[in-house]
Amino acid sequence: MPVKNLWQNLSSAESIVLYWSRPDEYQSSYTYRVQTNVTSPSSWIRDTIVTNESATIVNLTPGETYTFLIYTRASDNVTESDPVSLTTCTVAGLAALIAVNSNKSVDSLVVNWTISSGKASYYNVTITGDVNHTIQTGDTQVTFIGLSPGREYNVTVQTVSGNCSDTSPPVTEATCEYGHVIHSSSDYSNTKLW
Repeated sequence: MPVKNLWQNLSSAESIVLYWSRPDEYQSSYTYRVQTNVTSPSSWIRDTIVTNESATIVNLTPGETYTFLIYTRASDNVTESDPVSLTTCTVAGLAALIAVNSNKSVDSLVVNWTISSGKASYYNVTITGDVNHTIQTGDTQVTFIGLSPGREYNVTVQTVSGNCSDTSPPVTEATCEYGHVIHSSSDYSNTKLW
């Protein structure tokens, strides 16, 4: 009496929704036990008992891979079917407080962010504009060089954990123009240096 057609319908950073079809010879007295396990290293987390063919598993870790085992339980709450399993992952946590600064440079931008919640294997930091480039890093800072003066660029930070990932909204910043401004000590007039 194992369940059939187990699938994942929705996933967020901290929850996963599972659906399945009733087993053959289903009886209204049946219930289901959903066992949640961390995949690597393998460890049991909790059991959830449900009466319908769906379960929302909450309080999970962002970017973690889980294996869910669904057992059909008879009315005695002891007899169970063989399990049907599904391995999937929660959405990786987004990098936070992303800051992109030129630091008065005409050809480079520095990107900083705070580490995402949950698990993160590495980050893909992508810049787009007249230059398109991606840097993979395990740190929380990268520097893009060889950019054009006075140009705007969009930067995104993708958190990757195993087969799971999520990408931040883009942050826009511009490099400085060729010249910079100084103040004369005599008349405080603006002078551009080229």
